[in-house]
Amino acid sequence: MTEQPLVTVITVVYNIIENGRKDFLIQNFESVHNQTYKNIEHLIIDGASTDGTIDLLKKYERKGWIHFISEPDSGIFDAMNKGHKKAKGEYALVLNSDDWYASNDVIECMVKKSLETDADYVYGNQECWSLNGNHATGLGEQYIFWRYMPFNHPTIMIKNSVVAKQGYYRTDFDTVEDYRFVIQLILDDYKGVY
Repeated sequence: MTEQPLVTVITVVYNIIENGRKDFLIQNFESVHNQTYKNIEHLIIDGASTDGTIDLLKKYERKGWIHFISEPDSGIFDAMNKGHKKAKGEYALVLNSDDWYASNDVIECMVKKSLETDADYVYGNQECWSLNGNHATGLGEQYIFWRYMPFNHPTIMIKNSVVAKQGYYRTDFDTVEDYRFVIQLILDDYKGVY
């Protein structure tokens, strides 16, 4: 792959230490840092944590792995919007603080697929594990969008310009806004590729 557009990975955090999720966040950072695709900006949007999370973020910023901002927000979708607005990348992904990429070439494969197909967004599968070992697979299937979430937002790499054209995420939909956003992408006929 000769073209290497900048990709921004957005991770939203708040009081990670207090909530016992420090190890997950470090795994998130390592997952992005170890990607084979190297033209990545990892942007952390912190909701003004007060529990030591900022010290952890400073440590990884000094390593050059992340950039972060910390200020109050109005919830996860407001924070995701801040990330999209501050993103310098042509493409953006939202990777939740407890999430990581299944392999080191996820972003490389997504960029390659997007460039080959001129897709507005690329999506894939999601594997989920609970702390007690339960496992589920979320398959990316666009056609089921009327009944179920067809693919989860951590599996989507999208042109940041498309997010802006869509008006970003609504902050009045609480936990289902990602579902509404995906449905709108499909209904507005943006080109999505698995």
